[in-house]
Amino acid sequence: MENYPSTIHISVANFNAAVAMAKEPSLKESAFVIAKESSRSLVLDLSKRALDEGIYKGMLVKTALQRVPSLKVITPDPVTSAKVDSLLIKLASKYTPLIASSGNGNLFLDVKGTRRLFGEPVDCALRLQNSIYESLTLASAIAVASNRVVAKVGTRAIMPKGIAEVKAGSERAFLAHQDISLLPGVGGVTVHLLKVAGFNQIGQLAQLNKEQVVTLLGKRGIALRDAARGLDFSYSYAQNYQKYFIKRDVSFKEPLLNSNAILAALVAATEEASLEMRTNRLSTKKVEVKVYWGDGAISIGSLKAPKGLYYENEVVKYSELALERGLNRRIRVVALSLKLDHLEPFIKEFDLFESTKNSNLQKALDQIRERYNVSSITSGATLFHE
Repeated sequence: MENYPSTIHISVANFNAAVAMAKEPSLKESAFVIAKESSRSLVLDLSKRALDEGIYKGMLVKTALQRVPSLKVITPDPVTSAKVDSLLIKLASKYTPLIASSGNGNLFLDVKGTRRLFGEPVDCALRLQNSIYESLTLASAIAVASNRVVAKVGTRAIMPKGIAEVKAGSERAFLAHQDISLLPGVGGVTVHLLKVAGFNQIGQLAQLNKEQVVTLLGKRGIALRDAARGLDFSYSYAQNYQKYFIKRDVSFKEPLLNSNAILAALVAATEEASLEMRTNRLSTKKVEVKVYWGDGAISIGSLKAPKGLYYENEVVKYSELALERGLNRRIRVVALSLKLDHLEPFIKEFDLFESTKNSNLQKALDQIRERYNVSSITSGATLFHE
């Protein structure tokens, strides 16, 4: 087994502001913020010059203008930002097909197995960093490590630009002296709690045993303690996910007119398809249902989601709505086809104080289904379907 770091994390600091400067170079010497046009709008992103003037994300634009009267307010440009994100993925895909993007200039790459083609991962990272700057005029921080937790701390430690490499076996030593606020999953509330308790460095949290961390942070703190030790139990990469979709076809033994039976078949297909999706740590942004009628006609109902759907109840809801759109005739139905499209890696950064009830329930259901079969636990709606 090759014993070298193979995870690369790329991060473009203040991504939307960086994109604005790349689009309009004259902004590079200006103090500006990205915000909507409203008296109550908040600062969404900002330039380094604005940061140096005491402006920060989440500040009221009104307050920011009072502090810096010459401050420029730039309207958000999500279309351009999305295009630049896509170009980042395209540049990274020259080095590996295993890419996970969380948007806003953040990419994880798995370059295991590409060493013979592109050399050491750190050399690959340097070439990629140069190509990002040459193609998009964006400065980036890039870290190479054995897993995503360590790589992400690495980029945060060297922001806004540079390259860091954490050698295999030195992960815990690297993390030990980093500020606790750099650890993924540690938000503002948790940082305050930890610092009040005297925890300023990641290594201090890593030293706690199970009983100590549960007393301090509750059971969910165990995952945070493990991350502080350089352990990462996160999702897998999706290979070529942009060209990937999940489909399930259902043919009825005899044409159906009963809407409950048709819905039951769809829910059963959705449960199976969404399990495959979660197994690959993907989410879907488009659900499509095709209805095949007894007279040979086909109806299509589709629905796009504003953000990726991951949990089964979300996907089932959208598939039911898509079915309503396609089930628009009073003729018997001979078959259904479900398609989960516009798939993307599911990326959810751990938040210590966020409710995990839905996540834990879904995980438990999926584990049982993977061990036995999909129908071992199913929705009551599927009882109409044989």
